[in-house]
Amino acid sequence: MGPHNVSLEGPMGVSYFFLAGFADFFLAAAF
Repeated sequence: MGPHNVSLEGPMGVSYFFLAGFADFFLAAAF
């Protein structure tokens, strides 16, 4: 997962964490 996971905290922190993690995983798999 990327560093932008840590930059966001609050009500949207959890969903953003999963979205960013999934995006990083997809990019890592694609490249």
